[in-house]
Amino acid sequence: MVYADVADVHGRWVASAIPPDDDVIARYLEDATALIDADAKITPPVAERLGIEPGLDVRARIVCVRMVMRCLTNPDQVRSRAETDGPYSGTLTYATETLAGALAVTDDDRALLSPRKRGRVSSILPYPVNTWPDTETPRLDPKQVVNYGGGHGD
Repeated sequence: MVYADVADVHGRWVASAIPPDDDVIARYLEDATALIDADAKITPPVAERLGIEPGLDVRARIVCVRMVMRCLTNPDQVRSRAETDGPYSGTLTYATETLAGALAVTDDDRALLSPRKRGRVSSILPYPVNTWPDTETPRLDPKQVVNYGGGHGD
């Protein structure tokens, strides 16, 4: 199962260059999906959590499209280019973190695809509370109140 389709790439295409043929985009989407599924840093794998974790299908589509667009809009992985006219000069800086392969899963991509850790806090009070036996109303316990000073005459 591919996480995105050609229409997703066309719908998000913002580069000045004309996008490649649909067959090329489809192959890159397949490759991006395979790389996402093979990434050992994403545990449990995305394919096992699809349909179970809410919103994961949308995030997987976003990552898949971003990977393909990074590759297709900058296939040489050039980060910066400087040119001078006279007497001829030129400098290229490559994105060294992705030189191993133009299509790569980045740390930002992994963060989007990693399981969401959800904590639950019912309430946090900025002061210690004691519930008195004769009432259910929380009241300050004078023994636990800290006086930081700085008041009148302190």
